[in-house]
Amino acid sequence: MTERMDALTTPLPKDWEVKTFRDISTINQGLQIPISQRLKAPTEHAKFYITIQALNNRKEFEYIKTYNESVVCHKDDILMTRTGNTGMVITNIEGVFHNNFFKINFDRTLINKDFLVYFLSLEQTQKTILKKAGTSTIPDLNHNDFYSLSIPLPPLNEQIAIANVLSD
Repeated sequence: MTERMDALTTPLPKDWEVKTFRDISTINQGLQIPISQRLKAPTEHAKFYITIQALNNRKEFEYIKTYNESVVCHKDDILMTRTGNTGMVITNIEGVFHNNFFKINFDRTLINKDFLVYFLSLEQTQKTILKKAGTSTIPDLNHNDFYSLSIPLPPLNEQIAIANVLSD
């Protein structure tokens, strides 16, 4: 997949634009929920607590019953880890997300979700994210560094075609 997406880093066609994530998106960070407020079993109004540990372990899940809508992830949303395992892209999951994640809110009339997921997963994009996150023991991508990332944007119909080819 990444080899085919590397074409996005070569000279771009005239009808493509290069934008920054500040131009095309907003992000919001999740919540750090005290352990004492995490439930070990689902209830009627509680949502799955999306953490790196839950995604890696997949055995012990936690649930949150008090949350703001801004930290709810729906299946069609894109999350990206901002600290620790920085740059990991997650989608097709529902729940309340931990503060190690950004939810990327983007204009779906201008950007195809699958194209955006592929772009964020590119080896070159991942290298840039890690460089911006720093070289400390625990890399941490701040909001401004995320917003400064560039993305080449073809017209929406081309984004869809690219995403379809890459999903084969």
